[in-house]
Amino acid sequence: MRLLFILVLSGLILSSCSNSSSAFKEFIVGDWQIENPTLQSFIRFNNQGKVTFYFNRFSYEKDSLAEYGKWRLKEIKKGVGIDTFLVELEKKPSNTLFKMLIVNENKLKIIDDLGYTLFTRLEN
Repeated sequence: MRLLFILVLSGLILSSCSNSSSAFKEFIVGDWQIENPTLQSFIRFNNQGKVTFYFNRFSYEKDSLAEYGKWRLKEIKKGVGIDTFLVELEKKPSNTLFKMLIVNENKLKIIDDLGYTLFTRLEN
């Protein structure tokens, strides 16, 4: 009986982790403006795991002068009230690890050692 309880509990935990993982992967897909004071840069996540970084509005609008890479959800850190999603960007010359918090349906907070940056979803 105890073994059955442990197996059922393990299955529930695994399914809840995979559900939040797939929900976040659907959530992140799209175009985001990176809100930093000096540049207006943009980032695009697609559902095949590709990422495109545009350095400014002109390159975003013309779909040129972009940096390309891959993205993947590396880990979900469970918090008390909110989860932190670790997303790894694989690009040259080095990979980047983003710590992401969902602020609302159109905003992400990206946390690093220097503080945070907000990503705002762009409507297509």
